Amino acid sequence: MTLVRISVLVVAVAACAWFALAIVQSIDTTRATAIVSSSAPMTAQRAARVRSLLDTAQTLNPDRTITILRGELASELNQPARAVRLLESVTAAEPLNADAWVTLARVALHHDTPALERAVSHLGELDPRIH
Repeated sequence: MTLVRISVLVVAVAACAWFALAIVQSIDTTRATAIVSSSAPMTAQRAARVRSLLDTAQTLNPDRTITILRGELASELNQPARAVRLLESVTAAEPLNADAWVTLARVALHHDTPALERAVSHLGELDPRIH
């Protein structure tokens, strides 16, 4: 009976830790999104803060939103090729992820015509009203 209680306790502690980590990930993702989405210029200090938040948010997190935010950050830092590469990794892994395709189209708009055309075409397949 003692072994069962210890096992239950271990599982409960692990579950609490997992939920705490999820809360931290959610908060850090929200903070990173706010910084990347703001109209303020992306300074080196702000970029470092976003990278730190995204590193924490990505811990044991399979959500590709973090990679999308990394792509947006790369775009803000005038690294369009890196941004497109990051976003295309998401669209390849999740072809139904409309947010990734929209972000790819926006990032590629002035830098990568083939990527822009692929994104718009795929968005048209996802939602025919786009064409």
